[in-house]
Amino acid sequence: MCDVGPAGSFGRTDNEFGAVAHPLLEAYRAEGWEIGKKVAAEPTSIDAGLALAAYQAKGHDFEAALATYRNIVTRAPRTTVAYLAMARILKEQGKLFPALHVAREGLAQVPDDPDLLKFQSDLGFESPQSD
Repeated sequence: MCDVGPAGSFGRTDNEFGAVAHPLLEAYRAEGWEIGKKVAAEPTSIDAGLALAAYQAKGHDFEAALATYRNIVTRAPRTTVAYLAMARILKEQGKLFPALHVAREGLAQVPDDPDLLKFQSDLGFESPQSD
């Protein structure tokens, strides 16, 4: 059975969902507003960029998040958290080899980063042995 009310009205289930969803949406929008202010105030800040990219990923705007993370590692190549975030996004999208490539890009900058090493290992790959 469907709970359908007159045109323009909501059923009880819709109202219950709205009571939960509305505050979450408002909090998400407020978070975006605060991050936007940080980025506007400090457009070159790596921390503000990381916050923006994480927010974009949280909102499922993965292409924007990947572009923001890529911008960060272009400006600050040793920012391993950005490589790891990009690799995780790509892995979640089923793009395993691109994810591995990004992890290895980060490892080229910081060869002993434990999080990137673990990510690579979790994908079933080990670091090439150096002679």
